[in-house]
Amino acid sequence: MAFDVGIVIPIYNGFRGVPGSTWMQDSIESALHSDHPNFCVTIVDDGSTDGSLEYVHALLSRSNRGKHCQVIESNKNLGVGAALNLGIAATDAKYIATQGSDDLCKPDRIVLQEQALDNRDEAQMVGCYYWICDPEGILTGELTAEHIASAPDEIHTRLISGNPRIGSPMFRKSLWDELGGFDEAELGRCCEDYDFFLRT
Repeated sequence: MAFDVGIVIPIYNGFRGVPGSTWMQDSIESALHSDHPNFCVTIVDDGSTDGSLEYVHALLSRSNRGKHCQVIESNKNLGVGAALNLGIAATDAKYIATQGSDDLCKPDRIVLQEQALDNRDEAQMVGCYYWICDPEGILTGELTAEHIASAPDEIHTRLISGNPRIGSPMFRKSLWDELGGFDEAELGRCCEDYDFFLRT
């Protein structure tokens, strides 16, 4: 089945060494509860050793939205770039939204970003506002309208000066094809999203 939007969540040891952490669960459930009528969620377990994979399967088996989701398993840790590429390659969707396993997705995020791309044929990628919280849920930073650039030169300058974060973009899958995916060899374990954005 073809989907309009595919949300791809790479996971590596999603508990982050914090017993009882709900970050991973909250992230997955927030993606599954999107308002969008035709989306899928692809979770890529990148060789976790902390029980994340088993937890994800148990979580989805209890969810009435599990039909929207597929899980891809890697038997070794390949890095975020490779995990994203695995998930995107397995996703039959026009648009791709990436999300970290500790990111929360508002219900209307996917709908609004898809509308933005649908209304701008020249646009290949859109971002969104976001808030940064500490492990206790206390707000420590945010990206809002005053930080958003729209002119091409200004966008490039902002990208160089600050990473827009993996949990904010949506892009056309055709862009991922054109760029050859996320870098795996050089930057696949850090800054793979930064590199991808700058190549766009």
